[in-house]
Amino acid sequence: MVRHRPGGRTAVAIMAAASTCAACSMLVDLASFTGGATPGSDAGSDAEARVPEGDAGGTDAGPDVPRIPFCAATDAAFCDDFDDGDLGATWSARTVDDASVQSKDTAQLRSPPASFLVAVAPRSGGVESYFEKDVAKSTERAVWAFDVRIDTTSLDTLRVATFRQPAIPAKVRVVLNGTPQRWGLMEVLENAGEGGADVVRTTTSTVAFTTSVWHSVALTVDLKGRTTQLTVDGTQIVSATLASAWVVGNVEGYLGIGSLNNPKSRWEIRYDNALLTLQ
Repeated sequence: MVRHRPGGRTAVAIMAAASTCAACSMLVDLASFTGGATPGSDAGSDAEARVPEGDAGGTDAGPDVPRIPFCAATDAAFCDDFDDGDLGATWSARTVDDASVQSKDTAQLRSPPASFLVAVAPRSGGVESYFEKDVAKSTERAVWAFDVRIDTTSLDTLRVATFRQPAIPAKVRVVLNGTPQRWGLMEVLENAGEGGADVVRTTTSTVAFTTSVWHSVALTVDLKGRTTQLTVDGTQIVSATLASAWVVGNVEGYLGIGSLNNPKSRWEIRYDNALLTLQ
C-alpha cells in the first residue's frame, strides 16, 4: 500500500492498518461518554442537506441561474464538495490499495454534480482507502463535518472519518467506528500500551445509521478542553472526555475507509460536502 501526495511524489503510508475494535488488545470503556437521542429514519432525507441555496439543482429561478458551489459559501479552513477539478487534488495525501476503487460518482448525490465514492469488493484481508488533509495551523477546537451514505448488506466493522493529532511523542486519534447500522466514537492512543500496542477507548452509546440514505455528520474535537462530540443529522449523539495526550496544536483530517477487515459483501461509501473548520 502506498500513500500519494500531490505533485506525483509517492511515500510509504504513515497510518498503519488498524485492526477492528473487536481485535484490539486493550479496550477501556469511557465512563464519561453519554448517549443522546437516535434520529428517526427520515433524519437523513435530502431536504436537510448542508447545501447553500442554488447548489441543490432547483429550477424555480430558471435554467440560466448559475449553480452556487458548496465551497464558495464557506470560509472554512478546508472544503471539498468533490464537484470541480481532479478527485483528491486539494488534499495533502491519498491512500488506496488494490482492494478499493476511488472515483467521482454522479448517480447518488447529496448535492450535484458529484460525490466521492469508495467502493470495495468482497475479499479476505484488510482494506484502507482514504484522503488525508494536514492543517498546518494551531487550533483550540476543530470540527470535521461531511455528508455520508453507506450502501452494503455487510455487517463488518468499519472505521471511517478520523481526527488525528500527530503530536510528538504522543499520537492520538478520534474515529467514527461501527457497523453500517450502529456507529459510535473511538479514541485511539497510538503505541501507548504494553509492547507498543495501541490503547483503544470506546463507547457503548451508538447511533443507528440507515443504509442507502444520506446522513450529515459533525465530529468535533476540543483540544483545549479535551472533549469530543459526535452529531448526526443535527442531534448530538455522543460526548466524551479525551485523554491527556491531546494538546492545542495542529490536526489532520481523514475521510474514507480507515480500516475494514475481511469485507463479506460489496461496500459503497459516498461522501460529499466535507468541511474542516478551526475555531
